Amino acid sequence: MDHLDYGSRFAALSSLLAAEGIGCFFLKTDFSNVALSDNGIKADLFSNYDYESFRNAYAWGASAEGEICIFMDELHIHDIIVHFPSSFALEGDVAVFGPFVFQWDVDVLLGRYDDIAGAGMVPVLKQNLEAIHRVGENHMDRNYFAKACSLLFHHAFSVRWYPYDVVDDPVDGLSRYRPKSFDEVHLDNIEERYRMENRFLAAIQNGDAKEALDAYDMFISMGSLQRRIPSMVRNRQNYLIILNTLSRKAAEKAGVHPLYIDSCSTRFSLEISNANTVGHLVNISRWIIEAYSDLVRNKAMSGCSRSVREIVVYTDFHYSENLNLSFFSNRFNVSKTHLSSLFHREMGMTITDYVRKVRIEAACQMLLSTSSGLAEIASLCGYEGPNYFIRQFRAEKGMTPRQYRDARTKRRF
Repeated sequence: MDHLDYGSRFAALSSLLAAEGIGCFFLKTDFSNVALSDNGIKADLFSNYDYESFRNAYAWGASAEGEICIFMDELHIHDIIVHFPSSFALEGDVAVFGPFVFQWDVDVLLGRYDDIAGAGMVPVLKQNLEAIHRVGENHMDRNYFAKACSLLFHHAFSVRWYPYDVVDDPVDGLSRYRPKSFDEVHLDNIEERYRMENRFLAAIQNGDAKEALDAYDMFISMGSLQRRIPSMVRNRQNYLIILNTLSRKAAEKAGVHPLYIDSCSTRFSLEISNANTVGHLVNISRWIIEAYSDLVRNKAMSGCSRSVREIVVYTDFHYSENLNLSFFSNRFNVSKTHLSSLFHREMGMTITDYVRKVRIEAACQMLLSTSSGLAEIASLCGYEGPNYFIRQFRAEKGMTPRQYRDARTKRRF
């Protein structure tokens, strides 16, 4: 089984739980992102919280390859810690699925937390817990996740539950930490939220999807998606509308032309409004971040002259027209010699080469997403006949359009 196959199986496993509203992250070796295991709730509530119980759970039940540890912390928040064999070549060896809570735990937990931190902080905890997915008793038996892993990865996973088989009363472990006051929690949250938001915007502006996703995950871990209306789906939709807007403005600041941004923003607005599950919306949040990062990497032209930016944008949206150096020279009232030299200096290719590149990329999309014949695709991409189109395609891709379609179709299945 190759790397891509393991990756697709892990994606299936993630989607399985995402449909229930349960997220996933890869645990860093230095535990620097461990706060994602509870959306940062305990770090918010206690000034000196060190996630020792999570580290102990990892060492006790998920330190060996093929081990699964179902972990419950001091607030009865659960995570599933999976140590995948290194041969799977995933993004990391240890994945954490969560957090989630069992429905019947919440009311009991709030009453017991009152004894530790005082009644004034119970509403803060309650609000934070609203952002964590709740599951019913029948959704998570002791063997369900191990069976799913074993079936998907053809590897025998063993499961251990921590601390059910170790201690009877984990909530007492919180008594050794100093609870924060309401004002401390409120101020810390505001300052950290703005820091993470600025880190996220900077990452989008730099086209760094990984950094943007890390910042977004940390933003979520701070309880930033607290439920403001009863519907979990509608609540998540509202936050994704904000995410789409912030990402759009960051891409604009990076120098991406508004036409690209508007096309991307409109597509995600429709995706968000049509989504009807939390799992689908969780996936959309990732797609938004990756799409805008890609836009910045591929379409940001802040260092280009206006003439070159206009040529690139016009070509990207009108590649079916008869485009050449003479057309753009007349359109922008610039001499052919100057325009040709300027474009080559700033883009590293001629206008003719760029037009061909855009047309062939559009043809690739049509070959894979439609059943249209070569003559129709050639016409839609600005070529007068299929023969010239085939020669241009082979020069760009090293194979004919038909070979390209056949090879990619076979790879899908």
